[in-house]
Amino acid sequence: MFRWIFSSRPTSRARGQRGQAMVVFALLIMMVLLLLGVAVDSVRLFIVSAQAERAGEAGALAGAIYLPNYFNTLASDGQDAITRACALVQQNGITACPVSLGQTGATVSLLPGYPYRLQVTITEPANLFFLSTLSPSFNTATVSRSVTAEYLPPINQGIQNAKHGEEDDDDEGDDGIQPQQWYWAQINGPLEVKENGDAYTPLYEEGPTDPIAAPDSIGSTPYNLNRFPIQTGTQTNHPNYAGGAIVNPDKQPAGFVGAGGTGSYNYEINIPSGATPINLEVFNLPFAAGNTMAATHPINDSLGSACFDPKLQTGGTCDTDSADAYLQLNYSVYSAPLQFERAADVLLNGPSGYSPDSLDMLPADLSKHGCAAAQAYDPTLKTCVAVPASLDAWSILYTFNSPGIYRLSIEATGGYGLHDFALQLTDASRHVVTNGAHIWWWTDMCISFASTATKALYGIAVIPAEYAGKTLNFDFFNLGASPGTTYVELLDPSSNPVTFPSWVTTVVGSGGTMIDASSYRYHGEWLRIPVSIPLTYNPAPGKGWWRLRFTSPAGNLSMVMSITITLGQSPVHLVV
Repeated sequence: MFRWIFSSRPTSRARGQRGQAMVVFALLIMMVLLLLGVAVDSVRLFIVSAQAERAGEAGALAGAIYLPNYFNTLASDGQDAITRACALVQQNGITACPVSLGQTGATVSLLPGYPYRLQVTITEPANLFFLSTLSPSFNTATVSRSVTAEYLPPINQGIQNAKHGEEDDDDEGDDGIQPQQWYWAQINGPLEVKENGDAYTPLYEEGPTDPIAAPDSIGSTPYNLNRFPIQTGTQTNHPNYAGGAIVNPDKQPAGFVGAGGTGSYNYEINIPSGATPINLEVFNLPFAAGNTMAATHPINDSLGSACFDPKLQTGGTCDTDSADAYLQLNYSVYSAPLQFERAADVLLNGPSGYSPDSLDMLPADLSKHGCAAAQAYDPTLKTCVAVPASLDAWSILYTFNSPGIYRLSIEATGGYGLHDFALQLTDASRHVVTNGAHIWWWTDMCISFASTATKALYGIAVIPAEYAGKTLNFDFFNLGASPGTTYVELLDPSSNPVTFPSWVTTVVGSGGTMIDASSYRYHGEWLRIPVSIPLTYNPAPGKGWWRLRFTSPAGNLSMVMSITITLGQSPVHLVV
């Protein structure tokens, strides 16, 4: 008995231990299965979430290019932001689009307060396989992902108020700049020398304009055009010379034409609500060769290099009273309801815009034709005429009676000539408006700078905060057109100078931030300056002014240059 009792106790304990182990093992199995179920279902949720994210990104990026005008209005290609976004979403497996927010599928919407941002929200169910075995309520889960893409807003280029030209006030407080500084727009005739500063209107160019491949020489004369000195019969920029012409590759963007059908310089004019009527005024409306306006304005209209054209030579003298020597200006005003669609523009001062007569005020020609002191010679009518009141004065070109966005096109056709002008917006009393109306360059501009001060500062563009992290190209043509010592800096909104690429000749000791444009060093050449906008860039709306600062120790700044600012990458990006 004793032996049996003694031997039975271990057997009972072992059986108990085996039972406990089985319970523990079962619990472990259930735990492993539960963890496995959670893991598998988590992977399933992750996959569905990733698919929703990719579909949302594709849709948002594709649809954002139709903003701000074509969210749910069909563009010329028959699509809009919603249609295009849904097409890409469906290609990524989300069939229901568009749907109301919260429903299964894709919702496409504008982000409130941001007309250039498109948001795509993907809502999709995900089947849960293992967790559903624990409870029927765990059989599905809903995944929702929102993605926002932005089409970068345009860069506003120009001066900081409702005037473009005449005396410049940079509106940036007391910067120590002397008051006698000037800022004019300029346009050249199609047959003019491109190297005079207008990069876009002339049909031909004298020679290479790449300063890396063909650097200009220091100390050249104003018309040492990329080392092609002007001598009668040797120019290459006119079709009348032997050897043919070098065609100018720089053209205005497609659609930016005037009523005359040629490429033109364009202005965006913003008229706010409650501000009308507003007058668009032009200073120096007609082209008048020989009119220098030296008494009140450092501005001039000249025939430039016309006399180097053999066609205008008669008996060894220049035939400057020939009508085909003169450029013809045409001013066209359009309504421009769609920012990026020139086909939607409607000509308002039609049917062909306004083209004032070009005039001849050269003393030799006035004497030749017996014109009185108060007269000019009209080379088209071939008669002496009274000097128009629109010369050396502000003239109303058009009056806006409705708010909106408008486009002013100024084109030059015909022959030679350099024409300086200015623009302003005024109220019924002819005072410059301060109610939010504004004039901007549209795409590019040719500017005539002048200053008798040793330093001059000019605002050239407002770059909004949305460009943080982007690379912009600041393109300057003919930067070295000043006769004396001239240094140039590009300043950001905090007045920090940009560091220029190593191939640009800069002032010793400036740390690469001051271009040495002395004595025509970059005359007739393009400087393309890539500028990386910092990720921390965040100016207040309307305050992101970038400016050019000229240092001219002798106070002899005189320069005509073309400027354009372009984005070096896609204008569409995701907003994190």
